[in-house]
Amino acid sequence: IILDYGNMDQLEIIEQNAHEIAGVLVEPVQSRHPDLQPVEYLKEVRKLTLEKDIPLIFDEMITGFRVCPKGTQGYFNIKADIATYGKIPGGGMPTGMIAGLSKYMNYVDGGSWAFDDDSMPSLKRTLMAGTHTRNPVKIAASLAVLTEINARCSGKLECATCTCFQKELNQKTKSMVDELNAYFRYKNLPIIIECFSSLFRFRFFDSPNGLTSELLFILMRMNGVETSVSGNFFLTTAHTDDDIKAIISGIKKSIETLLTEEFFYEAEADVAEERQSLHEPVSALIQDIESQQAENANSYQIELIKNLLKSDLQKFLKGEN
Repeated sequence: IILDYGNMDQLEIIEQNAHEIAGVLVEPVQSRHPDLQPVEYLKEVRKLTLEKDIPLIFDEMITGFRVCPKGTQGYFNIKADIATYGKIPGGGMPTGMIAGLSKYMNYVDGGSWAFDDDSMPSLKRTLMAGTHTRNPVKIAASLAVLTEINARCSGKLECATCTCFQKELNQKTKSMVDELNAYFRYKNLPIIIECFSSLFRFRFFDSPNGLTSELLFILMRMNGVETSVSGNFFLTTAHTDDDIKAIISGIKKSIETLLTEEFFYEAEADVAEERQSLHEPVSALIQDIESQQAENANSYQIELIKNLLKSDLQKFLKGEN
């Protein structure tokens, strides 16, 4: 059953079908919608699953060990029964991890038993196969990364009061995003950057056929800012303050190119007013804002990109840089 994430009314569906539901799986903060952080909804889901004895599973492939050592579970103070993790604990290696209560994890390893005595698994194990499962190099890398994270964070404090290196990184990301969003508002652009912890993502409210957004990412790469086809961006502990300044500069320079080449049009008064309010939480706003450009605007931008490509091709044929 697929429910609308964050919709309190649909929790009744879980309650009504509890006898048929084997587990509830959520991505606490969706990587495609980092601005959607329904904490109260998650608390209600946790309460309901406990009442109905349904395991709650957190997909922390991106948020796990990123937002804080305890992931969103620690950040929101909501404990799941099972959680899944991705490449972060492996230091970027092709890693996958599952953690959870022993009542569930015992079905993976058979419970507590040893190789050097007569003990045997107490439970029938569920088959779990994987190409890189238990790869010793990956396990060593994961141990090293998690040991380093633990060393940099006391682990004794609650996430709300902790001052670990990840919280500092999260604050750096937010400061960068706030500066760029202020710039977008100043330029009256239909763009906002959403962020959660060190993850951030551009959201365009006007980008006919996706041309403007794709061109921006191409220009950003040309100006030294690495981009991802997934649209997700991350700051890391390796980024210095100078790196962050360079990122801001590269994004602004890319935007200025698009403005010069007229890839943004002057909005009507009511549209401009909507744009000025984009700094507010956008999860609900996105539902209400429709594309503000008519078919002629679509054709106009297509013509712009054709001319831009032709111009570059002519320069190439002439041997110009």
